[in-house]
Amino acid sequence: MSDEMFTATLLKLRTEMAGIRRRVEELASRPSMVRARASADAAELRQIELALSRATDEDDVIAALSSPSLYNSDARKRIAALRQQWSGEGPDVEDILDDGDLVAYQDWDSGGPGAGAGRVSVYEYDGAYYGMHDAGLEGPFTSFAEAASSVGLYVERDATRKIWPPEASAESSKPGGAEVDDIRPRERADEAFVFRGTRMEGPDVDITSLAGLDLTEAEQEMLWDAVNERDLLLSCPCVTEIEEDTIDDAPGLSDSYYRYEATSREDLIKELREAIQEILHGR
Repeated sequence: MSDEMFTATLLKLRTEMAGIRRRVEELASRPSMVRARASADAAELRQIELALSRATDEDDVIAALSSPSLYNSDARKRIAALRQQWSGEGPDVEDILDDGDLVAYQDWDSGGPGAGAGRVSVYEYDGAYYGMHDAGLEGPFTSFAEAASSVGLYVERDATRKIWPPEASAESSKPGGAEVDDIRPRERADEAFVFRGTRMEGPDVDITSLAGLDLTEAEQEMLWDAVNERDLLLSCPCVTEIEEDTIDDAPGLSDSYYRYEATSREDLIKELREAIQEILHGR
């Protein structure tokens, strides 16, 4: 990697790290049981950012990203994906296909003989995204948008037969490297909406953003004073909580890991909005 490319790539990495830290700092500002752990995570993330600011080569970057002892599982997985990008390490294709989640695909068929049909797809595996096509594997990427762009998932051609999920911005569908930062996997209306969380950190989705509510700081404080994120989710009839694992390493370090299944994304949004409005306004 040339000095110019290293500098540019490192700058992008530091921007991503700042975004991870800001998300954790939001958790640290909430009046909840996760505040102490989120504050500790934010302090460690600032140390990683400091180490990256002093990095002079790829080995320095890999060392800075190695084995962070973070409580926040999402932040930990995203940093692991970043480290994979820099080190070139990663899982086998078979592991991704067997244990990963298919989050988007495009089927194509040219109608011609031989290899005239196929699929490009995006998988999520262990906190990272991977693009799949006939030529092999692309990734890891820290965002769905990058993985989708790597295989041209939202570029429609004459041979395109189906794109799922179908919703992408008009700009992101343009060939030639148009902006794709706003592309996100979306579930079909009739499909279950699945995500995960822990007892200490709560669900790994932003509940108020998912509900489409732009709450003031005072409303946020009122909401989280009245209920925690897990209990708010479980107040929705469409949600089922499944305990997947429990860790009890030492006093104060125990946690439970959950899988949440909503009958559909639309059902969850509707019920979350109703539950939040009931807490804030009694209606």
